[in-house]
Amino acid sequence: MDQPVIPLESLLEQARQVDFSLPEHEPLLVQVITYLCNYEVLTRQEMHKLQLAFLEITALYLKNYLGYPHEAEVLEIRKNIQYSYQNQNAPDSMGLRCHLFLQHVSQRIHEQEYEVSLQTIVDSFHTLASWEFTANEENNAPFETLILQLKSLQILIQFAETYPEDHAGKNEAEQLLANRFIQFQEKGFEYADWLKTVEELNVLKPKYSEQEYAYYFNVLVGLVLYFDPEYTPLLEKMGEEHALSIQIYLSSIQTEDSPAIQPNEEIDAPEIIQRYKKRMAKEGFSEHAFYEAIALVRKKLDDESLDLDGYIDFVQELVSCSRNNATKEINESLEEVVNGLHEMKQYVENPQASVVAEDLKKEMENSISEMDLQLESGQSISVVLTRFFNKFNLLALKFENMSENEEAPIAEIFKLFIPAFLRVIEKHVTEEMRPFYPQLQQFYSQITTFMDQIDNPEWQSDLEMQSLEEVSQRFISPANLLPISPEFEKNRMIKQFIDLFPQLATRMMALNENLKGKDEKEFDRIQAAREDTMNLLRTATTIKQLIQHQQFGLRQIAYDIGQFERRKLLYFSQSSLPTHNVILQVNQVFFSGSELVKSILENSCAECGLHLATQKSNTTSLEDRWIQLRESGLSIFDFSSFNPSISDPKDWKQGAKEVEIDALLAASQTAVTAFECGWALTLGKPMVILLTEGQIPPFDIDVHPCILKNDEDDFYRLIEAIQIAMFGKPRISKENLLPKSFENLKLIATSLPSDKTKDIFQTIEANSEDATLLKLAAKSLFNLDTGEKHMIFFPPFAGTYPTSTGRKQLFHVTAFRAWSKDTENTLKSVCQELDVYYRVGYDSLDPEIIPAIWKDLTASHFIVADITLLNPNACLELAVAMALGKPTLIIHQHEFIQRFFPPLLKTRTHAYNTVNALVDFRMLLKSFLTEK
Repeated sequence: MDQPVIPLESLLEQARQVDFSLPEHEPLLVQVITYLCNYEVLTRQEMHKLQLAFLEITALYLKNYLGYPHEAEVLEIRKNIQYSYQNQNAPDSMGLRCHLFLQHVSQRIHEQEYEVSLQTIVDSFHTLASWEFTANEENNAPFETLILQLKSLQILIQFAETYPEDHAGKNEAEQLLANRFIQFQEKGFEYADWLKTVEELNVLKPKYSEQEYAYYFNVLVGLVLYFDPEYTPLLEKMGEEHALSIQIYLSSIQTEDSPAIQPNEEIDAPEIIQRYKKRMAKEGFSEHAFYEAIALVRKKLDDESLDLDGYIDFVQELVSCSRNNATKEINESLEEVVNGLHEMKQYVENPQASVVAEDLKKEMENSISEMDLQLESGQSISVVLTRFFNKFNLLALKFENMSENEEAPIAEIFKLFIPAFLRVIEKHVTEEMRPFYPQLQQFYSQITTFMDQIDNPEWQSDLEMQSLEEVSQRFISPANLLPISPEFEKNRMIKQFIDLFPQLATRMMALNENLKGKDEKEFDRIQAAREDTMNLLRTATTIKQLIQHQQFGLRQIAYDIGQFERRKLLYFSQSSLPTHNVILQVNQVFFSGSELVKSILENSCAECGLHLATQKSNTTSLEDRWIQLRESGLSIFDFSSFNPSISDPKDWKQGAKEVEIDALLAASQTAVTAFECGWALTLGKPMVILLTEGQIPPFDIDVHPCILKNDEDDFYRLIEAIQIAMFGKPRISKENLLPKSFENLKLIATSLPSDKTKDIFQTIEANSEDATLLKLAAKSLFNLDTGEKHMIFFPPFAGTYPTSTGRKQLFHVTAFRAWSKDTENTLKSVCQELDVYYRVGYDSLDPEIIPAIWKDLTASHFIVADITLLNPNACLELAVAMALGKPTLIIHQHEFIQRFFPPLLKTRTHAYNTVNALVDFRMLLKSFLTEK
């Protein structure tokens, strides 16, 4: 239908004059609604008015004609209009939020020069990456449209800047778009002329390739967005075509730029500069592209087809053309790169006649001291490190001028230098960078090992050098081989993943140490799977593909690497919880904590292709949560509700009911979370610990917490913490528990027929260091022992086993408070009477609390767990005891603890009174220790 000639306000004014309470006027009302359905709008303001008009008219119809034939049709129209209005125009809607952001960006770039406006759009993508909103179809649609619109704006700006004043040689489409751009600049946007341009471009479409037309189409879209974003309704009918054109355009960019990233291509320095400028103009500044260009020219320096002066000139030009696009910090780092090259050149032209090792040692020490002072003063870490490595490279040149009798101390210098360097860096590593620090330590340990071998026979030194080169290549190449497109670099989640990824290769390399038998086969299996996934990652060109490769391969590999790293901590125990086999779901996340954090976490998980665990069975809550955790590839524990000032009153005494109820209510959530955290610790699950800014953790679980700040960035903080837990290097004890676990397995098997176990134990004895074989053998034996519920654990710390003969040991789980002292004395007295060795946490001199607690729990025959006031430490240790199947007496000084601690709803606990019922309490303890 043609554009209605009656203005919208006039139509409504006439409709308001009609008495629609009369049935004979129903056809007129239906006609008005039909008229509105064909009313074409050009601006968002018109769309707003039209939606309000629909709501007004349909309200009249539904008020007067409920039950009439057209009711369902009108009701559907009204529902759709309401839905659209709420999503696009309501003050808190995603549609209005996106539109206002687009207007803001469009207005800013009007006032800016080319390079600044281009950076404004790049910055806008970073801003969008930090937006917090509920991910659903209604919110995702306008958000994704906004991203497409910003990309079209970027394309338009690049087109306008690169299009010459002299149009000679330009094709029809380029001239058409350029003329329209000039017209709108001079006279303002005219929608009729824009529509005419759409028709003219469609006529020209057959003359161009799909990629060329996609480019012109995006310039056409950009015209509306640049000159007047209020006209975006003009673009709504082009939604699908717009999305497709962006995909085609991005694909064409990757095809055009691929020659610039081929390391073996023979191109000269000026051509590299031109390609770099072209890429930067399209994508904005990229550190990866910058250092990629340097690497291409450095290759020419290495093969002597370019001298040092030429190399320095090239880097200076590269820095110069990057200056307006890079951040202030990056510019400072790039300037330091140039300064370092000039220092090296000066030394090469005027080398020292002789170099003394002691002087170099002092230079190294001074450089480290300067670096420490600069970092302490708050200077940028990247700038300071660049400056430091400049000096280090200069020192490396000086090594070449040492006399032969001075070469021996080099190894000693490096052995002093590396630990000092690491100590300084560790002090200044940010929380975000801290997970990468172990990777740096491990790499440098390989260099130190090589230095230890420097005086070996030549053939051995050659082998060590070859090994070091392989290590270095494994360390560096996995990240370099990933396709780091501009889209990836601007996505915080993917950028962090790319930074973390090399650790998997480094960790795999560290595992390949004299492996034999089943261990070697398991290593080969993981390595083969990693290489297969690497091949897939190299072909990924979209964020969706990278996430899918994580979902279907890499997360399982990372989980398997973690378990293989803990293979020598293999631990066997009975369990009081379900021990049946479960299917691991590496993309499932077990969460314990508040509903508020859970809602944010769900969005973060959805962003990186994960999902939260849900109820698995109709069994008790305790067993169901245990099963959920065992099936999950990651566990997250939220301690943001921890408030010791309320939950742990220092002067509390039994009988203070009012204080007690408030304390238990405040402690409840943290206690449940700590309890389930103890399970995860026992199972060796990768975990994330959540706290709020300024909050003190309830205990030290030896995991760097993720600090939530209750702002939009919490969405990404959770994603980054998840990725660190999955792909970062964990803390693992270096002890070897295999001999003790083997002996324990023999004890378990004493009740089994020897004809079924003899061959198994003979095989294990012949391969005593084969952890995978021991695990498989244990599974076979546990299948034979159907009367017991044994489990295989891979904890992060080395445990031990209770002695089978002699004095038995009891471990007292308790908070260390004034109210617990009487309980402790009573328990000590009973143990002394029964000749049972008493242990409590603070008896240990080990400064590492969790590993020490783990050893005490695993070594004990009995556990008495006092969970009075639901102390989180005590709840965590109780969970470990239950998971390990330890005979456990749960005690507390309350009437009904289960009311505040649901995990124990169907578990027997014992309330005690150390003041008025001391005799009964002692009898309870004696009964527990003698019956078990």
